[in-house]
Amino acid sequence: ANDEVAATVSLQCAVENFDAAGMIERVAEVLAEFAKEHPGSDRRAWALNKLGLTYQGLQRYPEAVAAFDETIAKYPRQLEAAASMVPLAECLMTLGREHVRRGVDLLMTIVDDTAPEPLFDPQAQEYRGALFQLAEHYCRASEQEEPQHLEKAIARLEVALALYPDDPQTTRLHFLLADAYRQSGSKLREEEAGDREAVARLAKEADLRLRRAMAVYETVITALAPHDASTLTDLERVYLRASYLYRADCLFDLGRYEDAIIAYNEAVWRYEDLPEAVSASMQIVHCHQRLGQRAEAAAALERLSWLLKKMPATVFQRASGMSSKEYWEGVVTRLQRTGVY
Repeated sequence: ANDEVAATVSLQCAVENFDAAGMIERVAEVLAEFAKEHPGSDRRAWALNKLGLTYQGLQRYPEAVAAFDETIAKYPRQLEAAASMVPLAECLMTLGREHVRRGVDLLMTIVDDTAPEPLFDPQAQEYRGALFQLAEHYCRASEQEEPQHLEKAIARLEVALALYPDDPQTTRLHFLLADAYRQSGSKLREEEAGDREAVARLAKEADLRLRRAMAVYETVITALAPHDASTLTDLERVYLRASYLYRADCLFDLGRYEDAIIAYNEAVWRYEDLPEAVSASMQIVHCHQRLGQRAEAAAALERLSWLLKKMPATVFQRASGMSSKEYWEGVVTRLQRTGVY
């Protein structure tokens, strides 16, 4: 017994020291050795859980899965088993392919309370983590991987925001929700329906989703826009920029072209040095075209030409998925030459 106590004290000191020194590989080695050499220790569940988290941090996901699995299998009634479930699901889903389904099923066991005995109250951190992770999975998934994934994402995100309105991740959840509504609305517009009534129903539902997306994008803008850009994280800046553009896109798709022009102009003004201003400016041209305003479309195209002239080509090269400056200049020249706006 004294040997076990001494081994436990030694383990905790070593883990703390290696952690403090940033020697994470050594933390994993010490924990793995302890778990192997002390199978009867009352601290073994803690060591296995900590080992799994350490492997996860090192991106050694198969080893993390093994550690979490052993924690849950051998110590099902200890706190460490419960604490291993969400990170186990995260690791499985990161591994991809056949592991994803098991990870999703594990998260659903927590969130939908399908285990033989209740696992977590919704106020538990594990429940919250599982719900967030499940919602994000549905947002990222393809239709082949998760049929109706956008509807599933919307349902989970709405619940998450209702349960945890003050969570630090609220703005991020709002952005994901808005994007899911926007994508699902656009998808409904593309669906084919048999008769007039079905077409009308789809169109009405699509419009409802686009309006909901627009309102939630507005929530993101309201939360982030008042802050100086330098105080926002990189991800928050992405969410804010995308919210300005997608809010305008929703207005465009709803046929509210005059409102869309105002929204696109706001994006152009705010991001005039970024390629997003170019795509927003082109949308302004399209709005005027839809309104039958040829002179205004020509003027908007001229402003776009001026905007392109003052932007260096390197700005476009740094923007992921953005066409080159030469491409945009060619589009503008071609439209000006043909007079098609």
